[in-house]
Amino acid sequence: MSNYISPEFIKSHVVIGFQRSSNEDILKKETEFPGVEQYLYLRGSGYPNDKLNPDMISEDLWDQAKANTFAKTIILSMSDMYGIDDEPLYVVTNESFNKGAANVLDREALTNYFGHGTFIVVPSSIHEVLILPADEFRDLSDLDWLINDVNREEVPPEEQLGDRAYQITL
Repeated sequence: MSNYISPEFIKSHVVIGFQRSSNEDILKKETEFPGVEQYLYLRGSGYPNDKLNPDMISEDLWDQAKANTFAKTIILSMSDMYGIDDEPLYVVTNESFNKGAANVLDREALTNYFGHGTFIVVPSSIHEVLILPADEFRDLSDLDWLINDVNREEVPPEEQLGDRAYQITL
């Protein structure tokens, strides 16, 4: 546990994670996505519970966590990942594909990749979100149904992020 109390270790390993809104006593904030909260955790800490709670630190680490998180943002098209060329669907995560859904907060990377416009965010899991142009879907309820179906059939409950699609403007 000595790594947990070392300010240097915390500063170099603290990142932002996303999860369903909860009553957990951890360092967290609401997001622009209703039902999803962001929290601080220690990436690569080696401890089973890597989430920071308010008693572990005395300073605000959100800016450092944002810098550490955004340094690892990756955006891949479905063509890059699976060779599917006709789908305007993209994955936003981190380089380890582990707890990378919070990288959707990296609006600079998103704007650099997509440019300006309106996009749909699909909360695939705590590990990634999917992004597609908003003009591909006029009715988000179709996506909400799909998200709920995939969550029920494919995503373990502890990795489920949300039950609905969100719209963002870059």
